[in-house]
Amino acid sequence: MTKKIADITIIGGGPGGYVAGPLAKSKGLDVVCIEKEVLGGVCLKWGCMPTKSLVSVSRCIDMVKRSSIYGLEVEGYKLDFPKIMERCRKHVKMLEDGCVNKFKKLGIDLIMGTGSIKDENTVRVVTNECKSLEIESRYIIVDTGSQSVEIPPMRFSEEGIIDHKGALSMDELPRSILIIGGGTMGCEFANLFSNFGVKVTIVELLPRMLNIVDNDVWEVLQRDFQSRGIEMISGEKIVNFNKNGSGFKCRLSSGKRIDAQKILLTAGRKPNSDGIGLKENSVKLSDYGHILVDRYLQTSVPSIYALGDVIGGNLAHVARREGEVVIDNIMGNRKAMDYRVVPWVIYTNIEIAGVGINETEAKRKGIPYKVAKSPFKSNGKAMVSDETEGFVKILIDEQSRTILGSQIIGVGASDLINEICLAMQSNIKIDDISEMIHAHPTLGETVLKVTQSL
Repeated sequence: MTKKIADITIIGGGPGGYVAGPLAKSKGLDVVCIEKEVLGGVCLKWGCMPTKSLVSVSRCIDMVKRSSIYGLEVEGYKLDFPKIMERCRKHVKMLEDGCVNKFKKLGIDLIMGTGSIKDENTVRVVTNECKSLEIESRYIIVDTGSQSVEIPPMRFSEEGIIDHKGALSMDELPRSILIIGGGTMGCEFANLFSNFGVKVTIVELLPRMLNIVDNDVWEVLQRDFQSRGIEMISGEKIVNFNKNGSGFKCRLSSGKRIDAQKILLTAGRKPNSDGIGLKENSVKLSDYGHILVDRYLQTSVPSIYALGDVIGGNLAHVARREGEVVIDNIMGNRKAMDYRVVPWVIYTNIEIAGVGINETEAKRKGIPYKVAKSPFKSNGKAMVSDETEGFVKILIDEQSRTILGSQIIGVGASDLINEICLAMQSNIKIDDISEMIHAHPTLGETVLKVTQSL
């Protein structure tokens, strides 16, 4: 059996491992990274990047449909879905090649295969060519990610029942799709498929969809979804289904029946922690299978660190930061992972972004607060672009005058949230932002207007 020696072995090349490897190499450490599918992980191949490629197409369709308000008369358009998917896969391939080339340039040993922990300093590898080897290293980083969960009675083994990978592998659009799970992923796919002309139904078990957002934010998106013909059903679940020649006939707990050609399951993910030698080497796991780590991302075995979805995260940008923190700690620069300021974004055609806590949480914690909103309809840049749906909302601590949280729905939300994150991370008072000169005309003036009303 072939043996290798390294300073760090990374199992999984997702967003966290992909950042940790080059950073460790830049500090003079020898790095081996084991990845079974694609460097960059689910985010690059089956998540963040391909879906945003499709979102760009969806927004083009919106612009075509709304072109008359800009004085442009467009006769119509023809949607070439195979070409759309070809473009999407081209983007993924370019990004993947960039990642691989970066590792090669830096001299990081990338092994395509599956790794498992033999002991606290050794990783067994079976390559994709079925060759076996062992890697001995001072430290091991686990970044194995997560996978979609099935929702009984529906199973992925049934043809036509798919997860996000199945949705992104299609070359032909279904006539209709039933999406189970009204969270971030479910709403993003509902938005995409409806704009591509597919009849979309979303079913959510909870009383309301997208419970990460405030009610006033959801009301804006709900109106938009209704205008797109998306059928939204909350507080129910699928109790049984039958497959026929044209798809599925499903019955809800209320007795309502839904016909759909495809069923997309987006209601949860589970960590990839089985079968990689964790339990055998006394690495502690939660009841759900997440690797338990301390504030320094160290597991119960001192030489083994973990990050990303496998420890309970679900955001690529958080995993990237965790990759940086792990290497700092391996280098002896004791640094705790700080989760106080973590932005999130929902890429529907009307973007949604948020950070921090909302009013409900502030009340529960007994924090005296003030809240204000600035609608995009009063922003000059949004107005002349005819993109006036939504608002910026900011919540502040009434005593310290620092920002507790924010939610934004509307054009540019994914970019606007970063100014608020910087203020929160630096404990900048709301009054300091209100005195800062913002460029005009910009969408950022909506943030300025909120701060001046607090």
